[in-house]
Amino acid sequence: LAEADIHQSIAAALFSFLISGIVGTWMYSRRGVIDWSLARSLMIGAVPGTVAGVFLLVHVNAFALKVFIASLIIIFLAYSNFAVFIIVTGTSIVLIGLTDAFTRT
Repeated sequence: LAEADIHQSIAAALFSFLISGIVGTWMYSRRGVIDWSLARSLMIGAVPGTVAGVFLLVHVNAFALKVFIASLIIIFLAYSNFAVFIIVTGTSIVLIGLTDAFTRT
């Protein structure tokens, strides 16, 4: 895997997220602990975020992707050092899903 480029690595990571997501959804669904209205709001943002992220992945060179990922890591590290609270509304959940899906791809 050390010879894999960043595009292949991201594709492999996304595939592993898919498998663990399916298993996790099944397990938590069996326990009845999933708030399906909240999940639906996340998906409204996650689907276009994923499509945009995949489009970006295909059209951006490896160096730019590495800079983008490094920038996200720095931003989220700085963000995690501050106590920031988000008021949970339908719109904020959609935006969280969109941002999460876009940055994950």
